[in-house]
Amino acid sequence: MYKISKSLQCLGVKLGQFNWNGLLSARLATKSTKDDGGNKCKDENGDKKSNQAYKIPDRLKDIPEQESPLFFESVEYYFHRAIQNLIPDFDESMKDRKFTDEHNERRRNGIIMLMQNYSSLLEIQFPFRRDNGEYELIQCYRCHHCKHKLPVKGGIRYALDVCADEVKALAALMTYKNSCVNVPFGGAKGGIRIDPHKFNSQELERI
Repeated sequence: MYKISKSLQCLGVKLGQFNWNGLLSARLATKSTKDDGGNKCKDENGDKKSNQAYKIPDRLKDIPEQESPLFFESVEYYFHRAIQNLIPDFDESMKDRKFTDEHNERRRNGIIMLMQNYSSLLEIQFPFRRDNGEYELIQCYRCHHCKHKLPVKGGIRYALDVCADEVKALAALMTYKNSCVNVPFGGAKGGIRIDPHKFNSQELERI
């Protein structure tokens, strides 16, 4: 878990160097040069060797060219871009005379896998009785991204367009933000599909 914590902290710093404006609106700006996911294109630091050592998954390679990519897939894409920059540091930290290079590479890939995937996603619906006696069906989401440190930390988003994809993406970003500033919590996020302006404060608290 210590190795994951240190790796996440380095990853958070590296992710902070990217331009997130397009990502947060789930619309990435079209690049002037084609990024083939690590085969020919250099990253921001020009480290072509790192790109060749670690390739972005095929399913994410065309994310920069999509007009409206899924939020979570966009986060995944930039996660792998950051990993490309960190490969030399990863390999250096994994060096151990007790193990072969092949074994250390498997350890590295295992840590990357644990950092990338979310731990759990809960989706529920429940009936809610309002103060005027009417009932509404409330849809909610809660995602725990990484439990390398407990408890997990993340607020609740109230919006009519909130969805599981958005909650997963925001939970992942909470993990990286916490790690970047060395806050000892894992990342999480909640979402409730309602218009908060149509409910009073007591109703929102009960929800």
